[in-house]
Amino acid sequence: LTFQGKESTYLEWTESRGTGKDRRTVTRSAEDYHLFLQLVCPVFSPPGGRLLPGQYEFPFQITLPPYLPSSLTWHKRYGDKASFWISYKVKANVISSNGRESTSSKLDFQVVARPRPQILGHTPSHFVEPDTQDVNAGC
Repeated sequence: LTFQGKESTYLEWTESRGTGKDRRTVTRSAEDYHLFLQLVCPVFSPPGGRLLPGQYEFPFQITLPPYLPSSLTWHKRYGDKASFWISYKVKANVISSNGRESTSSKLDFQVVARPRPQILGHTPSHFVEPDTQDVNAGC
């Protein structure tokens, strides 16, 4: 299994140059992403390295780092366009005997950040209980 956390940003803006009949407007854009979390968690290795055809289920648990930011999506609606998002996914891979990925399945999931502890004498007035989610994805 591979767990990934990714931050992505997209900006689009217009620039105007010149005056009067020589005035030109150009639309520009920029985008980037940052993979800030990647955890690889081997779940099962079959005896002899071979898995017979069929359906399999491999229950697992993993503890995510406590510092992760919450999932979010933001879009600016007026004027220049801008988007920002933080997303998480889990991907299950079946690796064939030659070391190549033979099949995979992925699932997006939401993260709610743990409230920060007391900061500068201010105690947060809310607390979010841990949330356990069953993830069902077949390979």
